[in-house]
Amino acid sequence: MLSSKTVSMKPLLESNNGIHLSAYIKNRGDLLDLQSQILDAIGQAEEYLAPVMTLDEMTKFLAPIVLFQEDAKRLTRFKGSVGLFRTEQSFRALSLPIEVETSCIVADTFHVKPILRWLQVDREFLLLGLESGSASLYQGDLHTFKHVDTVVYPEALRVRKNEFLRKDEFNETMEWLNGWIMNLTSVVRPRLFIAGKKGLTQPFRQMLQYENTSSTPILQSFSHQKSADFCAQIRSNLKAEAEKSFERALIEFHYSAEVKRAKGNVFTIAKAAVQGKIKKLLIVDGIEIFGKLDRKSGELKLNGHDLDHEDDDILDDIAQTVLAHGGEVTIAAKNEIPEGRPILAIMDEQSQLELANEKIVSKDPTF
Repeated sequence: MLSSKTVSMKPLLESNNGIHLSAYIKNRGDLLDLQSQILDAIGQAEEYLAPVMTLDEMTKFLAPIVLFQEDAKRLTRFKGSVGLFRTEQSFRALSLPIEVETSCIVADTFHVKPILRWLQVDREFLLLGLESGSASLYQGDLHTFKHVDTVVYPEALRVRKNEFLRKDEFNETMEWLNGWIMNLTSVVRPRLFIAGKKGLTQPFRQMLQYENTSSTPILQSFSHQKSADFCAQIRSNLKAEAEKSFERALIEFHYSAEVKRAKGNVFTIAKAAVQGKIKKLLIVDGIEIFGKLDRKSGELKLNGHDLDHEDDDILDDIAQTVLAHGGEVTIAAKNEIPEGRPILAIMDEQSQLELANEKIVSKDPTF
């Protein structure tokens, strides 16, 4: 079965309770610089952890990060920015294909805004190349591309040289292929693109049960040697699609703000988030507002800066809460958000009616 980065990110997005360390490291391509930044992050983490851990506990907690920092061979394999995520039970080091500012945050959840920004712009896909006797499957996104497998049809189903399969044999071949694809994608189903001659792709598409399939073939031919060219074309299409999706989201928020349907009061939004009432959320990138969010009541306590091991960027916490309740989250630059606000929310229709009858006064008029 195929894996997916979106699925693999879920544990980071949903993890809560207990101490969570999140460190993002800017990778300038210099090993010593990278190691130095990780050491600085470790030192910053020690300041947060010292009041709540003994020296032995803190040493044990930070040990995986220390070992990672010392592993030069492993570090040189990281081509993008570095994300480090540590709880008492887990440690993950990710290579992130986005720009980040070096930071270290200790809180009761992971700091995930950079991950959300990455998932927002990236797109996963599958490429299936059909040939007369075999099918090849590839998996990729805007930064990676790999060959998953090539299968040769069972002997009885192959198109023999200078012969044509009977209709029932051909249909059996297409059904067999459908079963192969559906089995591989039982966990994740990114967009599927199909390449090959029309005589193969058209009947296969009619039989395919895979729902997330591109409406048209990439090309009317396929060869393994040209798979990289097909990948480039798919990426171009998906990148344009991601940009349009982002533009549509901003238009919706600007319109909602103009007609007073979008809520910009962070205290109102926090309360609605824990109640699962937010349909769509827009938060600013590059700005952090530290404090504590009560995940039961939705109450907020704001601080001027990151005070202790429980403080986190409340924009980050609200975003995670909205996602946990099935809402959508968009991240944008400050100049792209209506009135330069740090946060805006569009609630479901019932919540809009309820809030229309309430008058909630913010503790901080800037929100």
